[in-house]
Amino acid sequence: MILRIDRGTQFQARKFRETAKRLNVQLEYAGIQCPDDKPYIEAFFSKYKVEEVYRNEYQSSAEAKAGWELYRNWHEMERVHQSLGYQTPHQVWESQKMVFDNKSKMCNIPVRLRRKSSPFLSKIEGSSANH
Repeated sequence: MILRIDRGTQFQARKFRETAKRLNVQLEYAGIQCPDDKPYIEAFFSKYKVEEVYRNEYQSSAEAKAGWELYRNWHEMERVHQSLGYQTPHQVWESQKMVFDNKSKMCNIPVRLRRKSSPFLSKIEGSSANH
């Protein structure tokens, strides 16, 4: 499996790289100042910050982790996505057989699953939101 990531300190950490290697995950670093190299994860974390992080004041790292787990579950299982035809990602995954290409070990995601911008979030975040 290939994981495309940016060059943030969390991804440069030895423990992260060792864990990825142990799990047989190949790390592919995106270019510097190139958010288009990884649009899906950039969009996800932008939404995560707006919909979860900025709305809460965590008192501990355990509380922040619990917030992450709740958000991730809600995002995948309950939150409908306009770009997915107002279905949840889980509904789409269940209704479609994701083809796993053993040669490249990358998931072949149908074109209709590609993310489109959300006019609702654009209004909330503004055009100059930090990611």
